[in-house]
Amino acid sequence: MVATAGPRILYVEDEPDVAALVTDLFSPYAVELRVVTSGELALDAMVDFRPDLMLLDLMLPGMDGITLCMRIRESTRMPIIVVSARAEERYRNQALAAGANAYVIKPFDLRALVALVLDHLHRK
Repeated sequence: MVATAGPRILYVEDEPDVAALVTDLFSPYAVELRVVTSGELALDAMVDFRPDLMLLDLMLPGMDGITLCMRIRESTRMPIIVVSARAEERYRNQALAAGANAYVIKPFDLRALVALVLDHLHRK
């Protein structure tokens, strides 16, 4: 019998400290988490990593998170959870209109983020 890997999470985040925090946060769970630092790298990872869920920062070098979210929505209904320091309502509304399933403001409650991610993975 071949063991199967857990769900795949793609985290698009260009801040190394935040990426490391989230990576550590999910280490006890049966998930495979990959961090990429730009929208362009995220599009590449969609092909070779085939994630089940995306955590997405809005402020990225090159392609911004809203544009990336719209691009992802062209080809998949995979859950997208935005994790952003932008607390203004207009950014939340833009992200949700672009296809995000949820919007989490940094700094975030660690346990709440895990619960939200696991909930979306179980809905899939």
